[in-house]
Formats: sequence, structure tokens, C-alpha cells
Amino acid sequence: SLPASLIIETIIEHAAKELNKHPIIFKEMNLYENGQTDLAGVTLTHCTMRNVWQRLKQTAQVESRMKDVDTFNKNNLWRKRGITMTAVKYAMVYPPPGHTVNVSAFSGDGTVSVMVTGTEMGQGLFTKVSQAVAKTLNIPLDFIKVRPLQNNTLPNPLFTGGSTASEMCVQAAINACNDLNERIQPVREKMPDASWPELLGACNFSSIDLSARAKSDRVADMFRYHTYCAGVVESEVDVLTGEFQIKRVDIMADFGDSINPTIDIGQMEGGFVMGLGAFLSEDLHYNKKTGELLNDGTWEYKPPTTKDIPIDWRIHFLPDSPNQFGVLSSKAVGEPPVGLAMGALLSIKSAVESVREDLTGERTFVPVVAPYTVEKAQLDTKIALEHLQVGPLSS
Repeated sequence: SLPASLIIETIIEHAAKELNKHPIIFKEMNLYENGQTDLAGVTLTHCTMRNVWQRLKQTAQVESRMKDVDTFNKNNLWRKRGITMTAVKYAMVYPPPGHTVNVSAFSGDGTVSVMVTGTEMGQGLFTKVSQAVAKTLNIPLDFIKVRPLQNNTLPNPLFTGGSTASEMCVQAAINACNDLNERIQPVREKMPDASWPELLGACNFSSIDLSARAKSDRVADMFRYHTYCAGVVESEVDVLTGEFQIKRVDIMADFGDSINPTIDIGQMEGGFVMGLGAFLSEDLHYNKKTGELLNDGTWEYKPPTTKDIPIDWRIHFLPDSPNQFGVLSSKAVGEPPVGLAMGALLSIKSAVESVREDLTGERTFVPVVAPYTVEKAQLDTKIALEHLQVGPLSS
């Protein structure tokens, strides 16, 4: 979806340039509205895109910053700035057969062992599942232990991808815990003041099965809901070298009621940085005859590092926006913010266009190819030797 997103964003930017409108204004005129039907034939019955856009525009003080960027560019030739906004609508798909979770409670010390078919890869899946188990069983989080998956225990696992595994595993964990609660409830009513380990001991003595397995809910329509997010990116380019800095990034996202805001903010930041690599630095070079990848090491292949992230980074959740189709009113996080990183490329392109306007007097549209590396940005400025003349020194 990243190439497709960049294509349509480039088309919109080109149209805005031809119509002598700022791309931010032009994009705002073409945002989805609630009730519209998208290209996939889905009617957007809970579309918050325009709300997200307008709130971010106000929070990030976009209109005043657009004027500041224009003033900066008029007063500087060798350093230029650009600012733009981007929007992302992402369809969340829940593919069958879903995810499975096994929850086992141990009567000795009250430990609750959890096994999930989803893969933890730094996205916080295990943490969210543990929170859901603790909440549903009404016990402290310290009792929860997530164990490695064993295929002979939980066979036929679904892949972890599409940003939905955490949500589906949380749903499966809640379902399993609800089953356990039903079994435990008769004993709990007889022992209302018992501790968790004592309660489990009594259940075990009564031959109650303290292990439950459940799958995530099956949905009639795989397209369950959409997430909406928008970003503002302001960048600065050194005209002589092509080096650029991402001065500031503001993101507003409708992710429902977050299960864990800290994790979700980290996912948004990580997704955005991943997008920075795709749009700005991770260029691939192949041997035209053999197809061999020529830059297969970090000397020539450049993923983003700590020096490439935004200097000023501000992330906001759309308030009061529970998702009635999501687990615990939440929405999935992960992939949607990746697309917002194209704003970095477009803001750098805008700065390059400002250079071209100073040098030629023409408001030209500069077509770009991702990744838009430092080298490409510098070459697109079209600076020639005649632009580098040094005037006579004053006496």
C-alpha cells in the first residue's frame, strides 16, 4: 500500500501546484466524509477522518507554521523548509481462522499461565494479553505468566500480521477467561473473601478444570472497521549538500480507547520511522545483468537511526472515540502510521521546489522517486556553478 499511497499523494501535490493551492488546503478539500463509499465499496459509517484532520491542524498550529515556513524561505536561499500534511485510512481485516489462547490457572501459588498463537515481536502483544487476563479474572498482573507457544498444544496458528494479532489475541484471552470465571463462580460465591490462590485451591479440590482455551470471535465481514490518522511534517534542507532534518512531526490518530497508550504510542513512532526508511534512505541497487543486490551491508544500505528521527515529535489520540467494533473499544495500531512518513518526503520536496523557484522564478512541480535520498534531493535543486558566484568583498 505504500507505493499506492505515494502515487496518489504525488498526484494530489501536482494538482495543487498546477492550481496554485497549498497541498494542505487541496488535500483537505478531498478528505473522506462519513457516509461516503470508498474504492473498496465499503460505506464509511464511522469515518472520523475530517475530525482527526481538523483537530490536528488546530493542535499543531498548521496555518501559522505555513506562514512561518514561507517567511523562512523568503529570507534564506541556502536553507529551505517545507511543511505538509498527510492522511491515512486503513482497513482492519480479521482473517479466519483467528487466534487461539490457552489460559491455565495453578492452585499452588495462583500463577496463571497463558499461551497465545500470536507472535510477540516488540509490539506489546504479550503485555496487552496479560492486561486483558488480569482484568477479566480480576487479579493482579503479577500472577500472569506468558509461556512460549507449543504447536502440539495450540495447533494451526494464524500468522501475526496486518496489525490485528494483538487485538485478536486479547479477544481470545477474554473469551477463555470468561469460561474460567463461569467455572469458578460457584466456588467464589461460597468463598467471597478467599484470596486468588485459596480460591483456585478450592476449585481444584472440587475437580474443576482450571484450564480454558478459546478463539477470537469470528466476524461475518473480514473488513471490521477502519483506523484514521493524520500527520504534519516540517523539514529543513541544506541546499548545498542535500542533507535534511525533520524538524517536527505531529500525529493525530483515531485508535479508539487504547488498551495500553504507552505501547500504542511506541507502535506509532516505530511505524513512522519504518516509513522514513522506505521513503528517504533505504535505497536498493542491483546489478542490471545478474540482479545481484549490490548494497547488502550497512555501509551502503541505510535504515533510519537515532539521528534520523524527528527533532520535535508530538503524538495525540483522538479523544472520546470508542470503537464499537473493536476489542475493549480499541483499534489496532502498527501499520497505519507507516504511511504518514511520506509527509517527510513531501515536505523535503516542497523545500526543494522553493529552491527551484528562487533560482528560476518558476513554481515548478518536482517529481520524486522514493526513497528520496540526500543525493536525489541535492540533484533536484538544480544548483549550477553560476549560482555559486562570490561577489566582490566590500572595503
